[in-house]
Amino acid sequence: MENNEKIAYINQLHELSKQLLNKREHIVKAQYMAYRITCSYAYTGIKAQGHASKAEISVDKVEQLKQQYNELYLKYIKKRDEIQESLKQMETPKYRQLILLRYIKRLKWRDIADKLEVSIDYAKGGMNKKALNEFNPV
Repeated sequence: MENNEKIAYINQLHELSKQLLNKREHIVKAQYMAYRITCSYAYTGIKAQGHASKAEISVDKVEQLKQQYNELYLKYIKKRDEIQESLKQMETPKYRQLILLRYIKRLKWRDIADKLEVSIDYAKGGMNKKALNEFNPV
């Protein structure tokens, strides 16, 4: 696997995390709408005639979103565990730390260089390349 493919592999974790946050926001909005619809129906006393009410539809939408969230969460956990296992298999602790700081925690090169006590140029260049070469996804 090429280094750019390894970076893309690790970045999948970040993308799944963003999708989880987005899905969570949708759930909160849908729950709020379901609450408002249910309250307005209860207040007006309107009942559905032979078909699903707006309240039932909105509650179903919330449940669908929760199911989608749970599926995404399981994907996230699986990817996280795969990456953690790959990191554990790395022999060089500083390379492992570089991968973690740059591609998981998304720190800037300056901060990484400071933490690893190396120059920025070395962190960005040779050390990064060596770390990616040593990182092998499971």
